[in-house]
Parts: sequence; structure tokens; C-alpha cells
Amino acid sequence: MCRIRQKLSKLAGFISGYAAVENPPLLALLSSIFSVHNHQ
Repeated sequence: MCRIRQKLSKLAGFISGYAAVENPPLLALLSSIFSVHNHQ
């Protein structure tokens, strides 16, 4: 379980880094999704 979460956070970091360069609005959308997901 911990390993999956670690991979997800690494993937999220990669995606957010890519989105910041390629598509800033996508980054804002992703961050809002992740913040909602983390609060549950």
C-alpha cells in the first residue's frame, strides 16, 4: 500500500512538472483534484 502511494506521489510530481511547462491551466486543475482527493 505504501509503495503504491509512493509511486502515485512520484507520478503526480512528474505530471505536475510536465503540466507546469506544457499547460499551466491543466496544472491548476490537477492540483485542485489532488487537494480534494487528499482531504477525503
